[in-house]
Amino acid sequence: MFLGDVHGRIGALRWALRAAAERGVDAVVQAGDFGYWEHRPWGADYLDAAQAAAEESGIDVYFIRGNHDNIDLLEDYRAEPGEFAPVRPRILWVPDATRWSWSGVSFAAAGGAPSIDRAYRHEGINWWRSETLGLADARRLVEGGVVDVLVSHDAPSGAALGPLTDFPDGDLHRDLLRDVVEALAPHYVFHGHYHRRLTWVLPLARSGRGAGHVVRGESLDCDGGLEDSIVVADVADLAAAEHPAFVGAR
Repeated sequence: MFLGDVHGRIGALRWALRAAAERGVDAVVQAGDFGYWEHRPWGADYLDAAQAAAEESGIDVYFIRGNHDNIDLLEDYRAEPGEFAPVRPRILWVPDATRWSWSGVSFAAAGGAPSIDRAYRHEGINWWRSETLGLADARRLVEGGVVDVLVSHDAPSGAALGPLTDFPDGDLHRDLLRDVVEALAPHYVFHGHYHRRLTWVLPLARSGRGAGHVVRGESLDCDGGLEDSIVVADVADLAAAEHPAFVGAR
């Protein structure tokens, strides 16, 4: 199961884990803004409750970081490059530029995005200077070559996301992610950030698989959307370019 923004709302995460268990899901991959605020007492309580919910369901949760996750504290959990970092036994952070494989299908992670409401936030409390995908991690992703699935918080430029507020930093970050997507040429991109449930299709001009490769993107809704915040897929289907119908996809 791919899951959109949760923002520390334990009710939404419990619902997703129950839905995952009912559908026979083996793993939940969350696309950023998970709610990692361990610098606040309620944030630690949320992580403990998330661990209990994952334990009850028997399903591990893998999350990338969004622009509203405390990246400074997350870095304390970072292990060896390319490894997941457990913040609780069954709640695992997937650092930017991590690559992994499940059943022969390759995945990569690209977290972060710029906050449009940054002017109303306070550094170290609810905003972090390194909130966006770093250039070094973007370079590592590009140098790693093609991948089947990219899990990102933001979406690449060219993705049909509907009306967007004029926000130059957002345009620049989407352009950076577009460069990553061109190099990785994934079959699928699963992302959050925009709190919108839609499917977009993006032909690539200079992709790592050759010009004309088509990427399918699944934009996931947020904690309040519930059914619109999830997509369930058979891992084997993610290695193909035929774009099968997924449970929860439109």
